[in-house]
Amino acid sequence: MASYNYRSVYVVLAEADPDISGVISSALFPRGLRDITICRDRDSLREAMNLKPVDVLMCDAQLAGLDFVGTIQNIRQNRLGTNPFVHIIATMNVSAHEQIQRVIGSGVDDLIRKPMPAVRVLNRFDSLTKARKPFVIAETYFGPNRRKAPRPGDEEGMIDVPNTLRAKVVDNTHRNDVAKSVREAWADVLRRKQVRRPRALTVLTDRIMAFYDGRGTEEELRRDLGYLVAKSDELITMYKDSDAPHIAEIAFSMGGIVRRIMTSPMRPKKTDMRLMPHVTEATRLSTQSPQESADTVREVAEMIRSYLKMPKLSAVA
Repeated sequence: MASYNYRSVYVVLAEADPDISGVISSALFPRGLRDITICRDRDSLREAMNLKPVDVLMCDAQLAGLDFVGTIQNIRQNRLGTNPFVHIIATMNVSAHEQIQRVIGSGVDDLIRKPMPAVRVLNRFDSLTKARKPFVIAETYFGPNRRKAPRPGDEEGMIDVPNTLRAKVVDNTHRNDVAKSVREAWADVLRRKQVRRPRALTVLTDRIMAFYDGRGTEEELRRDLGYLVAKSDELITMYKDSDAPHIAEIAFSMGGIVRRIMTSPMRPKKTDMRLMPHVTEATRLSTQSPQESADTVREVAEMIRSYLKMPKLSAVA
């Protein structure tokens, strides 16, 4: 594998143990890395992430006081820092299999177990510079593709994301152009999410109806009902004031029916179950031809609101 020079790369190292941070820094120093910020706690990590675009984050998954999974998800959803595609290497002491899987499933690019020799750190940097995995765009996950199957209600979609390490180290791309590529890629992610969110409703409703046809478990049913309410609320927020408000209206009606079913999921009202296919089909139609289907979708939404005695969405704060 090629040996790269990292003089133009910015690294944030979140590590409380000065011996370990010393090993990592010493490993990267001969490769030209000078722009490195060492963080000893949660607050200094958040400050460093927001200071300027980060190319690599090496973070102790067991850093005291840090919600590691939540932090990684915030980074990937562009709620922390300025680069949701930052290369993230988690570090941790040998732990239970469940803990390791939880860290890997948070959206990191790689995991290194402690103690770590310098050569292992260099190899991981070089591997990420050479290539990175495409990212999965899903409602509850955005990060490198390593899943055997999509999560409930999520439709997998792959996207090649910026590799700022390669851009800077191999291609010698100017930092302004690197930042531009990150912004453009994130805009593309948002566009794709906007299309996928309504489709998540149809996936979930199909799963829920399958339960009443004898497939699935009660645990899966209750989980999917909860997911469906949450996704309906997200769509209402996204589309209520958009150029496709009928999607918010059908999501509002969907949420009303599902909340009724949740009061007695094992013995739902027959009328609710008869309405579910109608609202599912209207939701599917709204994703296939959003503007052409607007009148039909509104009619279905109004029918359901009338049955449930729900107010119009415009009257809800």
